[in-house]
Amino acid sequence: MAEILKFTTWPKHQYVFHKITSDALVFHIKGEENAAIGLAKEPGSDCELWVLIGYREQCWIKKSYEKCSRVYIPDVLNRNKYNKFWITLRKKRILLGKNNESMPILTFHNQERNLFYVTFTVLGERQYLKWKCYLPPLIENPPLKRITGGEPHWVKVDKNIPDNAFIGGFENEILYITRAYHEGSLFPGKLVPNLRLGYLSFNGDVFEKNDFEVLCGYDYTWMKMDKNRIPLGAIPGGYYKDGREIVYVGRGYCDTLVIPGKIHASRDGCYIAYEGSEVLCQMYEILVTPNVNRQSVNNFYYTGIDLSNDIMFDRYDNDESDEDYEGAGSMYTF
Repeated sequence: MAEILKFTTWPKHQYVFHKITSDALVFHIKGEENAAIGLAKEPGSDCELWVLIGYREQCWIKKSYEKCSRVYIPDVLNRNKYNKFWITLRKKRILLGKNNESMPILTFHNQERNLFYVTFTVLGERQYLKWKCYLPPLIENPPLKRITGGEPHWVKVDKNIPDNAFIGGFENEILYITRAYHEGSLFPGKLVPNLRLGYLSFNGDVFEKNDFEVLCGYDYTWMKMDKNRIPLGAIPGGYYKDGREIVYVGRGYCDTLVIPGKIHASRDGCYIAYEGSEVLCQMYEILVTPNVNRQSVNNFYYTGIDLSNDIMFDRYDNDESDEDYEGAGSMYTF
């Protein structure tokens, strides 16, 4: 709920600033004339914009010593009762309204940004004003606590699927992430619980596996791929041709389904096993751990930024120790 502030302002008193925590202000004024509301980027004596109510029987929105918007409204204030007003702060406009009317009485086209503070005062020499203001409380984001445990690990499946197996998709039923050996390679794929079988794709075909491992843990997140740049923290699911290339865990979107599969760093897309064939998905995600050591075996790319100029970050540009680096690397032991 909004915090209700009640106070009186006197001429030539020091300004008191309040933090603006939303894009709207609601307040009531009781008095004869010359109400002034200042909007500022920082608390201080100077305000970037002023909203004047009942000043010479007019309402104004003005920039200090510059252009202004104004409208003639006699008796807009009353010394015997509170009158309600509202101000809305938008990207390039400031609106002033009264009572519960949706149409503003005044609009000012504003280029000022980051007006985070407001002050209420009165102009002139003798008049005072009574105010009631509704200021939303400052709601801070709670600090995020890093998850402990749940690290990625592979578990060999004999009869039952482990309780902490990580869900990777859906195809008529929930799918899990599996990996199995095939012709000198280790590939991730999908585990169909109802059949207790794993399926992986290779060279255009799908291969059924009854000897496989399933990915377990919970400290993961899916990240949309950006120009096929492998993000830092991507989960390795295996390798191609006796370790010549790492293969990562991904999932592809196909016919409204989400199916786990494999991502090759050297190729674009995610390869999945679907309806007896290997399907290449261009809409796909890669599985990553949200908290990882910044060091990497190779130079790495950040995803989610403009890579048109191939901006690359050097792996040695950090202050972390070799000991921390070795600990992070052991997480992804094949």
